Amino acid sequence: MGRKKLLKSQRSGLALGVVLLAVAILLVTGSGLLSLGMHGRMLAVRATSEIAARTAADAGLTKAVFEMNEKLDSSWDDNTMPQAINETLPGCDATFSYTVTGDASSGYTVECIGNSGQAQKEVSATLRLKGLFENAIYAEDSILIENDSLVDASGADIVTNPDGAGTTITNESTILDGDITEEHLDLPEISVPDEVDYEYANLDIPKDDPLTIDGDVILYVPGDITMKNYCELQVSPGSSLILYLGGAFTIENISKVNTLTQEPKRCQIYGVGAEQTFTLGNETVFYGVIYAPNAVIDVGNATIVHGAIVADNVVISNESELYYDTSLSDVGFSDMGVKFVVKRWRE
Repeated sequence: MGRKKLLKSQRSGLALGVVLLAVAILLVTGSGLLSLGMHGRMLAVRATSEIAARTAADAGLTKAVFEMNEKLDSSWDDNTMPQAINETLPGCDATFSYTVTGDASSGYTVECIGNSGQAQKEVSATLRLKGLFENAIYAEDSILIENDSLVDASGADIVTNPDGAGTTITNESTILDGDITEEHLDLPEISVPDEVDYEYANLDIPKDDPLTIDGDVILYVPGDITMKNYCELQVSPGSSLILYLGGAFTIENISKVNTLTQEPKRCQIYGVGAEQTFTLGNETVFYGVIYAPNAVIDVGNATIVHGAIVADNVVISNESELYYDTSLSDVGFSDMGVKFVVKRWRE
């Protein structure tokens, strides 16, 4: 009887030991899992804070560039640069601050700080002015370069919108100096200023009576301009022409535009109509820039263009030549359609 009680007591002790061991294992496992879970949550919170801080810093840079471009529309003053201090990023508790330093001669630098919880991210960027004519040709839809033509982009590009038809070259004899690329450019809408020097409903320039521009002239023609064969539109040395055109521009064969100065910047043509056509007739010589995002521009056979073109569709006909003028990329605050863009970025 005593032996049975002893065995029973031993079995009870053994069972209790197993239970206690199981409880201990569960406690250790639970503590480990709890510690692992807390560590994971801490890593997740830290990563989320770092992402939010970086997003806030990027948002600060975006707003700084926006404010700099808004400032372009007012009287420019290097003494009043945009800045922000602890602005809240919408939708979360992250904040950003930024300052802009520099001047027109040395350039401008943006310093941005994003904060979220214990995380902080800093980004900085240098800004530059970008003009309308940084490419030899830009087309929203298509560029057609026909037989035996030459396009000398001189380090610039020949560009179409990725959503358009692209660039087509019809013959291997065509010579291109410059890259053919695709890029979506945000083309600003150009409006006719409230005050112009001259306004004509339509303008016809006859063969024997060239139009000469003396001084800095702003001209608005809501209708069409026609230049007859062997016609001339000349800009006197030291003068300039800014033309706003609402209709078609037709230059007939063997005509000349701005061949006295031979400086494309001194003859700027802006298409302000909904649907326009620009025709540069055969064997014409043209020094200037054309900005007409809604237009079809047809450069006739054996025509020579010095400058740059922005349009919806561009045709460079047989044996024509287009030379990009690198001075067009050198712009200032007073140039048409300029804006600040990020030149270099670093974290």
